[in-house]
Formats: sequence, C-alpha cells, structure tokens
Amino acid sequence: MQQMVDIGQLDRSVLGVGNELILKTLHRYCDQGLKKVFPAWGSAAPPEAATVSNSTRLILSIDGRNKMEIPQAAEIIAPTLRRGDLCFIDQQAWNNPLHTYAKCFLCIDFKLDRIRYYLRKTTGPGSKPGTACISWVNRAPDACTRHLVAACEHLLPQQNQADLLHQLSGSLIQQCIRELENPDTQSSEGQTWLRVCDWIDDHLHDNIDRGAVAVACHLHPNHISRLFRKHAGQRFIDYITEQRIARAKRLLSSGNLRMIEVAMRCGFSSAEYFCTVFKKQIGCTPKNWK
Repeated sequence: MQQMVDIGQLDRSVLGVGNELILKTLHRYCDQGLKKVFPAWGSAAPPEAATVSNSTRLILSIDGRNKMEIPQAAEIIAPTLRRGDLCFIDQQAWNNPLHTYAKCFLCIDFKLDRIRYYLRKTTGPGSKPGTACISWVNRAPDACTRHLVAACEHLLPQQNQADLLHQLSGSLIQQCIRELENPDTQSSEGQTWLRVCDWIDDHLHDNIDRGAVAVACHLHPNHISRLFRKHAGQRFIDYITEQRIARAKRLLSSGNLRMIEVAMRCGFSSAEYFCTVFKKQIGCTPKNWK
C-alpha cells in the first residue's frame, strides 16, 4: 500500500506554513476511509505523563502504530492505533502516548476560540514526537463543527451507538477540512499569539514564566507582555493562573487524584499554595468545589 504521507517532508515543515501539507494529509486520510474509532471518556485518573487539556481532540493515525493509554469509564485501556484509525478524546478526558513504535499522526484540537491542527511523528521506539508543522483556524469553530463535536461527545460512552459515532466522526473530519480551507486571514502577530498560547498549553504543568515563553518562542519578554495585554486583555501572570485553575477544575472533577497530584500537574509548587490560589480565584476551596 502506498504510504499516505511522505514523512520526510515533515522535517522540512515549519511553524505557520503547514496548511498545504495538513490539508493534503487530511484528504488522503479521508480517501482511504476512516477505520476504527477509539473513544476516550470517563473518570479514570490520568497518569503523570498524560496529555491533559480543556478541549476536545481528535488523533488521526496517519502511518505506523500509535499506542496510547486512554480512559473508558473508570478503566484505562491501551489501544494501538494503526493507519486510518482515530482516537476521539472528550474534553474531560486525556491520553497518555507510550512512544512504543514509529508513527505519524495528526491531532485536531478544538479550542473555544480557535482550532489547532498539528502533524507530528516519531522515528522509532523510545523517541518522543517533535512538532512537524502546525496550522490554525483563528476563530471559534463554526456552528456545524460545534454541533458535530457535541453529538460525538454524547455518543462516546454508548457502545451500542458505535456505528453512529463512526459516521459522525467521519463527518467531523470533513468539516475540519472545510474549516481549514477557509481560515480567517492571520497577521504575523496573530500567528505569533497562537504559537505562544499553544506553547503555554503544552507546558502549563512546568514552572514557566515570561522569560521561558520568550526563549521558547524566540521573542523579547516585553513583546510577550504586549501580546497578552492586546490579545488577552490581561497580564501574563493572570492568564497563566486562569489557565491553571481551569485545568485544575477539570482534574478535580475526576475525583481520583490527591490534592498534591492536581497541584503538581497544574504547575503549582505545593498543595497549600494551590488551595490558596484556587480559593482566591473561585471563592471556595478545591475540596468544597468538588
């Protein structure tokens, strides 16, 4: 069978210019036909290395074998996605990539104010994926996309609706192609802002500050401050705190993690400090909020 995408191309791709390659990959994926759909949902606590976000995600297996842990109800399973398979991750769920095999995959991340597409690969067992190329739709998902996402999330726990979930997931991928083919025109600064937000999303559990973001995104620290005042309407530190509390609320909703585990996975140095910040932001302690 012909390889779906020239993985060698990925090394030559750079941030912000991935539309063509990502669209090509999506069209080939759809031409082949969607195979298995693995739903990720439920209350099982995420492992320490799991990817935790506050958004619904699709992981499309483009090539190779993509083994990961995902929750289903209170259990954790470890499927291996092959070419044409899909993992549909509920906004309250997570996935834990195991990096066991060489693979190429495309993730579609439905944020409230944008859609992020990123194409990644690993070269072999034990290697971690590097970002190959990223593209964005710099606006909120349209009504059709939102309704399809909501319908699929409703079906995730229903094993007797697997065929309908498969059908709607295929329709959602087609809709994601239409979204990417008609993105809003983005300025250079808009692309920079999205790149900064994405880096923060991926490193929220770390001890990050304005300087770390500036180094990672090749910007001056003062430029970082200006971006947050203009695009978020708040200071850098306030944005970080807001995002960490949002992630903490999601982890607390599972009910399966100790307070120190929630604190560490959201970038707080201690459970005590986390509780103090949470009460200041939300008006009650994490224990009472649960």
